[in-house]
Amino acid sequence: VNQMLGVLSDEKHLDIKINLKESTDEEIEQQVRIICEKVINEKITETTVLVGGVTNALYKCDFEKRKSVLVRINGEGTEKIIDRKKEIAKMRQVTLKLNTGIIRGAFENGLVYDYIAGVPLGADKVPQHIDGIAQAMATFHKMDIQTESKEPMLFSTMDAWLNEIKDIEFEDDVRKRLLKTIDVQGVIKPLIAELRKRMMTKEFKVTFCHNDLLGANIIYNEDNNTYNFIDHEYGDYNYVAFDIGDHFVEWCGMEDFVPANYPSAQHQRAFVKSYLTAYDGQEPSSDAIDLLVAQSNVGSVAANVFWCVWAIFQSANSKIKFNYMEYAKSRADMCVYAKQHLEALDK
Repeated sequence: VNQMLGVLSDEKHLDIKINLKESTDEEIEQQVRIICEKVINEKITETTVLVGGVTNALYKCDFEKRKSVLVRINGEGTEKIIDRKKEIAKMRQVTLKLNTGIIRGAFENGLVYDYIAGVPLGADKVPQHIDGIAQAMATFHKMDIQTESKEPMLFSTMDAWLNEIKDIEFEDDVRKRLLKTIDVQGVIKPLIAELRKRMMTKEFKVTFCHNDLLGANIIYNEDNNTYNFIDHEYGDYNYVAFDIGDHFVEWCGMEDFVPANYPSAQHQRAFVKSYLTAYDGQEPSSDAIDLLVAQSNVGSVAANVFWCVWAIFQSANSKIKFNYMEYAKSRADMCVYAKQHLEALDK
């Protein structure tokens, strides 16, 4: 059973918890080194804090003889929005099937896993890699991952997150104003209801999806021309249109969110054509491309709602230095724009 679920026989589990809120940066780094050396059983030569993550804290540990590993410390309160036990069970299978980023150990609030060599693609670089990313996504979607349920996670997850933020209150005026402007009750919830009607049909295909394919989660290795997806914590069965639509939205960036960078119709068709060719093993018809492009634009609306609600929760809980409420507002603004696009699809 362990082998089927991707558990390595030498995977180590430590009863150690790193307190991100109360520990200094130096104390956290020292604990990371202790955990890493216990798991790998080798002396660390260098520890580096990796920036860019907006859910967890991440450290890279280098060794003299073996390849580097990453130590991920789960963000404060994220167990309320991510089932960590289920996440690890899925991540073990995914990384072993793809033979990248394999888990080497776990501690109470984090993981130790293999570092994947390459360069994260920034939002500005993604348009230059359409074929490679689309083909890697098709490979990812073909995986059969054993989970408790193969029902799409989108709406049940958003329902759970909405429940977490229903009584949220901010002390500072800036976040209070932004939350009021976003209007969860008047705008976000009705949009979710509309998306349910559109997406919960047999026409919207469901596979195992990554669900967070921003450029920073796509590692490109120029030496062997490979694309690897990292950060699988939101990975689950979901609508293909969501994974593609979410990736389209990620062209707009993260910290500097630029809606004008959303892929053109030509870029969307190129991506979907490459994806379908890789997934089906043959060139798709023009009608098949048109259908998935249209569905993916619905998926992009869902992605904006999804990450808007996520960012509101993170703003109240995360210690990571990132302006979550500004990001939530930018996603909410995209929701309003995208809703007009949805209405156009009906004409």
